[in-house]
Amino acid sequence: MADASRSQFSGGSLATIVSLSDHYGLDELKRSSKPFALSPIPGPKPLRSVPFYTRFLGIRTVPDLGILTTWMLASPNVAIVERTWGLLGGKEFYGPSFQYREYRRVRNKFAAMMVHFAITLGFIALTIPPLRWLLQIVAHNVYPPGQGPSKEDTTGDSLELRAIAEADQHTFKPKRAMAKFLWQGGVYHLTALLAVEAAMVILNDDGIVDRLGGGLLTPAMLGQPYIDRLRNAGVVFEYRLMPDK
Repeated sequence: MADASRSQFSGGSLATIVSLSDHYGLDELKRSSKPFALSPIPGPKPLRSVPFYTRFLGIRTVPDLGILTTWMLASPNVAIVERTWGLLGGKEFYGPSFQYREYRRVRNKFAAMMVHFAITLGFIALTIPPLRWLLQIVAHNVYPPGQGPSKEDTTGDSLELRAIAEADQHTFKPKRAMAKFLWQGGVYHLTALLAVEAAMVILNDDGIVDRLGGGLLTPAMLGQPYIDRLRNAGVVFEYRLMPDK
């Protein structure tokens, strides 16, 4: 679950979104969004299907997280987590039935529907060349590449991520745990921070290449040293076991 407060897009991000279909065909985008598309090994099949009501309206209510809806960054984030599952040996670490989903928290069901419809219609518009061209013109005039929120504009920004993990136990009440990630500040500052601290972990660990090898790795592969550096830089991590349902 993501809860972004006052986060703003930059011109470069908008330009990337509206030009995505220009560089990749619809078939390629569709294949890349399939479950475990980036995993080096095949992923498990979904345990349950999503009801039509949920898929159409985008409304999800999850205990301890609240009312959730579609989040435009969910697809790339889910792909990275699923690749981590594969890189760590799949069922050997995360379990054979691992599933990960990501949504954004909203205040009520009406807001959930509006956000879901806006994102859905936006992506549909990007598949239609005339509408895509119009969106590119609008985006370029609102926030041209290289422009974006200033440091002062992001003073009150924050990003909070919460995840609830449910153990793969064949019991009526499986164990659950919650993890929380909190950053007070702009998301572009956070992006730079994540990249720099990841580089410092790699530079300061002489044996990391021998342990991990090469290839397209994910942040989770950097382990506890990465979390420690992010904590020292101001990122808040919290973990706790959840009471039984």
